Amino acid sequence: GEGLIQMYQTGLSETDMNCGGIILSIANSVLYKNTSDSLSFRAIRAKFASTSPERSNFYESDGEVRKQNKNDDTTNGWCADYNVVVANVDSSGFGKVSYAWQAGPGDGYTRTFNIKTDNTSGTLTGDAYFGFNPNPDNSSGSDDYRSTSIDRMICNWAGPGNGPTSRAGVSKLQRQQLEYDSTNYVWKSSSDNITFAPTNDCDFSTSDNRSYDNLSQSNTTFGGSGDNITSNLESISNYTTNYGSQPSAPTVTLE
Repeated sequence: GEGLIQMYQTGLSETDMNCGGIILSIANSVLYKNTSDSLSFRAIRAKFASTSPERSNFYESDGEVRKQNKNDDTTNGWCADYNVVVANVDSSGFGKVSYAWQAGPGDGYTRTFNIKTDNTSGTLTGDAYFGFNPNPDNSSGSDDYRSTSIDRMICNWAGPGNGPTSRAGVSKLQRQQLEYDSTNYVWKSSSDNITFAPTNDCDFSTSDNRSYDNLSQSNTTFGGSGDNITSNLESISNYTTNYGSQPSAPTVTLE
């Protein structure tokens, strides 16, 4: 089967600083297509000001949660906790799943996670990636709100001296290659590229004049106080090659 599910809840007692402390509502949409061979879906969830009409949280054209945030649409835009999950898996559970999240419109970038698992001739392998993607907005392409691709790693998201320069990021990302442990029935990391320093270029040297110096931060150590840190992050070009295309969103015709 295939179709669209809409859910929303109004008058939440919780508040969110990204929404100015007002009462909130939550809107959810799930667009799905299920066949004998695969399941694909796109799920979107976001918080809105409860003052906006519930039906305005969704597009009339396709029924999914609205993509504009309150900076783009002050009347109907979402204000916090924006989530997108896109999945395309086969009947055995192998395939691709990607997730992007943004705390509020002021973030500028989504935190994004991708995972792909394969079963080729009985060999179970996988790849998992983490990085950042530009703020979802009204445009198409990589900046569209439905995109869950990764285009950079930001190592100094909230560290000393963070700001527009630090959040420009580098053309890298975190990666873990996976293999399946059939004895314990779990996926394990066979290799990883996840090490970085909280600096703009993701590296740290005690001989450099950097904004971050863990010699002066008595409560924080990375591999021992004062150690040099050289990132082993993966090049973004290898993500493109190894991960391939993003999971295809389901094509659904609504009656």
